Amino acid sequence: MQDKLSWDDLQLVGAVAEYGNLTRAAQALGLNHSSVYRRLKKIETRVGVRLFDRSRTQCVPTAAGAEAAAVAADCAERIGNLQLQIAGRDARLSGVIRITSTDSLL
Repeated sequence: MQDKLSWDDLQLVGAVAEYGNLTRAAQALGLNHSSVYRRLKKIETRVGVRLFDRSRTQCVPTAAGAEAAAVAADCAERIGNLQLQIAGRDARLSGVIRITSTDSLL
């Protein structure tokens, strides 16, 4: 492997694997088809292995592509869990609490 993969690279590979073609993956990522195609080609060149068998209508992961997609899914899940764990840690409650009621309930 010549260069390291980035999280963006893994997201792209994961999206192509999940959606099964470049057009739907591009829509999910908010990119256009040609950008996804070019980025995928660069990723495959960088890692030195073909990740998907492509036809006009679909992309089927190779063994290496399936491994990369599994890592991408695991990373996405871990990042989501981390966001839930750390969300709001700096948000501390402060101030005065006032409770009001009617006389009949009091």
